Amino acid sequence: MIAPKFPTPKGQSLQGWLNAFEPYLEKADGSVFIAHSMAPAFVLHLIENGIKPLHCFFVSGFYGNIGNDEIDKLNSSFMRELDWAKVSSATGYTCYYSDNDPYVPLKMLESFADRIHAEKIMATGAATSAQNQATHGSPNYWKPSLLPFSFLYPHCLTTSRCSYGNKSSDNRRSRYGLPHV
Repeated sequence: MIAPKFPTPKGQSLQGWLNAFEPYLEKADGSVFIAHSMAPAFVLHLIENGIKPLHCFFVSGFYGNIGNDEIDKLNSSFMRELDWAKVSSATGYTCYYSDNDPYVPLKMLESFADRIHAEKIMATGAATSAQNQATHGSPNYWKPSLLPFSFLYPHCLTTSRCSYGNKSSDNRRSRYGLPHV
């Protein structure tokens, strides 16, 4: 597992993040990406430029201005036009989002998932739900840890597009006692 340290908020730009990710480029093909907030837009830029992930799990992912001048300015370099046909067909996507995200409007979260033809998983009231701790409203949002994303682990094991060694998804489900997702 890799968790690059992207410059933010100081130095946050598409080029800054590309530079921070460069040491991991050779490991990116065939990997499973888990990205939150602005990071899904970054991952789409990687995919547009030829990275071939096995699957992408996006939490509160969006693309475009959200109507907050400070955040929109910070994210502006990521918001250039993408080849949506290319990125939407490059891999499988699962998007998790909340109906009460305090920063990104629901319509924008859903539109993002639709543009990349993602499986959509919406959690009602997720900003206060223990099950889906990784929304923008979570107290864990600002902690530099992957623990808020622990609810994704069973999905990573059972998603039909993700493999665990040579095991089939049915074997993974029975081996780990996980429900089919």
